[in-house]
Amino acid sequence: MREIVEARAYNEHKLCLESNGMASESCQFVKPNSERCKRSVAAGEKFCWQHSRGVRARWRSLTRNQAVIFCIGVAGLAATLWFGMRNSLPGNWKGRESHVQPSRDQPANVVVNQGKGEIENQKRGPRRQGNGEPGAGLKLNGASQGASAVLLLNCEMQALPIRYGPGNPVWVLDTQLLNGLMQYFVTEKGSDSFWPSADYLGEFAYRCELVNYSEDPVFGIAMDFTVALLETKKDESGNWRGDGSRITGGHIHHVEIAKVDSRGGKFVFYTWNGTIQFVTVTPPQYAEAELAKAPNRVQIHLKQPSSQGPIPMLLSPRKELLK
Repeated sequence: MREIVEARAYNEHKLCLESNGMASESCQFVKPNSERCKRSVAAGEKFCWQHSRGVRARWRSLTRNQAVIFCIGVAGLAATLWFGMRNSLPGNWKGRESHVQPSRDQPANVVVNQGKGEIENQKRGPRRQGNGEPGAGLKLNGASQGASAVLLLNCEMQALPIRYGPGNPVWVLDTQLLNGLMQYFVTEKGSDSFWPSADYLGEFAYRCELVNYSEDPVFGIAMDFTVALLETKKDESGNWRGDGSRITGGHIHHVEIAKVDSRGGKFVFYTWNGTIQFVTVTPPQYAEAELAKAPNRVQIHLKQPSSQGPIPMLLSPRKELLK
């Protein structure tokens, strides 16, 4: 009698589900404790998604509600991964419009419009751009205007490759990254190596020196370099050329250097193009730093080797990426 009642209740429950378009049954899997799995399965299937074998069998075992929840979860995960990867890619690998963060409090927008683009900084307060024009740039957060330092930033072409060894790392501003410097080094027991590699004989990068001529060391030097991507294509002779009149993207590359010693102390890094386009990198005219005898950070007018001010560095594409 009990079996008849349970069978009747089961049939009524199944009929109710079928009338609402959600036909489902219970999983027939028997657990080690002799109890049956209570998960619902699609009509015509024996086991639930957990106890089915194979991707197709698990998909067929899902009820309509389970399938909808699964699809929503997959779509949410895909959207999260997409936005996470998009924000981590360099500006020239993203879509037609890219937003990058050159510093903690200064956003810059890289706008590309039909092959032509411009790098613009939002004007905000008493700042200056990397090229020294009034407007956006490094912000003085209660900086001491009286104290200052004498810093020279000089960038010149350097033949590659660069040899380095233990205790002599190579610091690189790579244009395919949005911020910071990369460090290449070998361990104390390692042998000398070449950056980028020994195959780059005859290629060029820019060697930049930040020299401190002050009586005291300078700490936490922050600078913004302007990176512009040029339209790159082959000419009639089959050689790759960059069109300086057509900018297709770019970003403000924020660099921070921990310390430069006094009285001729220097920090050396190389400016290198890791993209598939010709680029120009314009050095800044101003920096922000912390001085030993100043209570707050200060803005420093960088000395330039040329009377014309910062001179853009023109860099060729990474050769192995061009085909």
